[in-house]
Amino acid sequence: DHQRVGRDAAIVLERVVRTRLGQDGLCLADLPMAQRLNELSFDLATRHVDIGALNRLLEQAAGDALSPLAPIAVETFQGMLTGVIDLVLEHHGRYYVVDYKSNFLGGSIEHNRPDALRAAVSERRYDLQYLLYTLALHRFLGVRLPDYRYQQHVGGVYYLFLRGMRPGLGPDYGVYFDRPAELVIETLDRQIFAWSEESAA
Repeated sequence: DHQRVGRDAAIVLERVVRTRLGQDGLCLADLPMAQRLNELSFDLATRHVDIGALNRLLEQAAGDALSPLAPIAVETFQGMLTGVIDLVLEHHGRYYVVDYKSNFLGGSIEHNRPDALRAAVSERRYDLQYLLYTLALHRFLGVRLPDYRYQQHVGGVYYLFLRGMRPGLGPDYGVYFDRPAELVIETLDRQIFAWSEESAA
């Protein structure tokens, strides 16, 4: 059983790294180690977070109505958000967040088409997760690249649904991509997740 599980995992891994993620030929198997940062830990200090404002921003970013993140009784919070980004990669001068998802979305490969992935992202509120990851990357690059500009340096987010990826099918199955608008990330950074009085001003 252990051998079979190991073989199955190896097959899935091979499919993931050999699948083309976008039209520009990006493929994890071709990515040199110098262009990847595995398991990037981050801490986001927050002075004050208005949950209502966050819900409104998420709906604006999604362009659709979403279920609220917390009961009405929870209006604000403050403190530190911590997390780990599975992979940050650099490709053609742009930086990308990559997150691996092992969700079982259905027994058919068709359950991993773009519309099904969008539904899974919305249902599980991965939209908030990847916006926080993008905010963490935004702040990370801001202190490490002297000429950093969001539009130039941030490429977007890949959520890779491992069970649905096939090299022969490319990015049409198992690959969810989004590039959050700069205004959304700036609003998170300077208003909703502001970490100082000055940044909230």
